[in-house]
Amino acid sequence: MVLGKGRQVESHIEAFDYYKKGCDLGDADACLNAGLMKVSSNPAVKMDKDHAQGLALLEKGCEKDHAFCCYYISGIFISGIKDTLIQKDMEKAFKYSLKACELGSIHACANLSQMYSRGDGTPKNPELAERFKKKAIEMQDEIIKPSPTLTFQEGAKPV
Repeated sequence: MVLGKGRQVESHIEAFDYYKKGCDLGDADACLNAGLMKVSSNPAVKMDKDHAQGLALLEKGCEKDHAFCCYYISGIFISGIKDTLIQKDMEKAFKYSLKACELGSIHACANLSQMYSRGDGTPKNPELAERFKKKAIEMQDEIIKPSPTLTFQEGAKPV
């Protein structure tokens, strides 16, 4: 399919068809993959672009609480897509960033901080800008925090 694993020839069209079917059956990851295939500017994805269809597939994933789908949609609306009907819309970007942040997207939380700071897509609010900045920093700290080491056959630790 997209990665070509276990096959002689990869077929992006066939991969898209399977991802779309998975999305239609409720798999949010499949919605993400199908949507990205339709909106991506990556030259390695060899299929026709359909930004409206890609956006609709990403929206299906976002409705199923897929943080990256919501975040990717917010990014689409932050800049719009040149030479398409999908224009920059900071209010929509804000809406999708808020949902993505609530679902755990560190980048969406950082974007929200900037939106509140600048008044992009939402009224300017320095307090909320600071709150979302702190949330993004806390998420970052959690990511870089060292994980506890697994130990084996040491028995119970004394209390």
